[in-house]
Amino acid sequence: MEYRRKKGSEMWHFCKNCPNWPFEDFDVRLTKPDDEKIDPECLSRENSNKCKKQKLK
Repeated sequence: MEYRRKKGSEMWHFCKNCPNWPFEDFDVRLTKPDDEKIDPECLSRENSNKCKKQKLK
């Protein structure tokens, strides 16, 4: 799974339908970051089965 964060931010996102999902000027990682650095909105969407995850190319 792809995780993104806006450059300069510590908060990672993994739901591409999150309102905070960065589309430009972002860092990417493919391993899960520490839980405290994952956006609560993404976690909420995942827990309610409403998270659309970025597919790896």
